[in-house]
Amino acid sequence: MNSFVPVDQNAFQEKVKFMLPNLLDTIHDEGQINPLQQIAFCLASCNVISKKEDELIGDNMDIAIFNFSTAQLRQTKKKRYFHIQNQEIEVVDTLSFLNSLERMSVIVEIHGKNFIYCKGSPEKIKNICRIVPPDYDKQMDYYYTKGFRMLAICYRELNKHEIEQPRDVKETNLVFLGFVLLVNQLQTDTKQTMAVLKEA
Repeated sequence: MNSFVPVDQNAFQEKVKFMLPNLLDTIHDEGQINPLQQIAFCLASCNVISKKEDELIGDNMDIAIFNFSTAQLRQTKKKRYFHIQNQEIEVVDTLSFLNSLERMSVIVEIHGKNFIYCKGSPEKIKNICRIVPPDYDKQMDYYYTKGFRMLAICYRELNKHEIEQPRDVKETNLVFLGFVLLVNQLQTDTKQTMAVLKEA
């Protein structure tokens, strides 16, 4: 993973290349989770990775994003838990990636509250968010032309009734959090190969 482009008050912010300390602040006294924390929690938990003998198992892209979040994974036979400093994220359910939807989601519990975190192609995620920045398409095209692979992430809080609703109901009216930028490994390898050839 290269970096993350967060959104605040429906406007894109500067790229974040490393998970900054202010993303990991403690929960506010009133029990609310701020948008930067939601980003960190989504990056940590929206995946299907597991651990075997202290080795992470799963898709390389998922592992790269998880490592960027600085979280730790703990799992039992039936549950997965992600830890970021003093915050624990319990995965309640996983909505697997579908090619037709071009996205995946997890339902989590944090401090007694349930949230859905979703990631997928920017083109598809845009359609399930309640609002996106006015320059969404422009920013998306910009990073594509720079050679990045991209994912978009979003979330919302769920009440107990909504958890039992169909997937298409849960994955709607979400809050857009930003773009995940990933280095195109093929492009990187090609550049390295070209450099070697020039030196030969």
